[in-house]
Amino acid sequence: MIPVSLDIYLSISLVNNVGEHVGFEIIPKKVMDNPILKYTNVVTFHDLHHTDFHVNFGAYFNIWDRVMRTMHKDLKPTFTKIHDR
Repeated sequence: MIPVSLDIYLSISLVNNVGEHVGFEIIPKKVMDNPILKYTNVVTFHDLHHTDFHVNFGAYFNIWDRVMRTMHKDLKPTFTKIHDR
């Protein structure tokens, strides 16, 4: 069971890491307004972290960034602007 769990985790981690570094937003716009999915990270979240290393630390979820007030203030406007192009 442990090797299978490790394989699943590593596969999810690989897909997440590649997805965060593709250079364009691949997450649908409606995710940002979903009451549950808005706590998952989008590509823009990670891109903003590379722009400003003092914000957006979460790897999979942004819950702690919300709690600790380290979430980039322009995340939603930037995400929306990218999708409106």
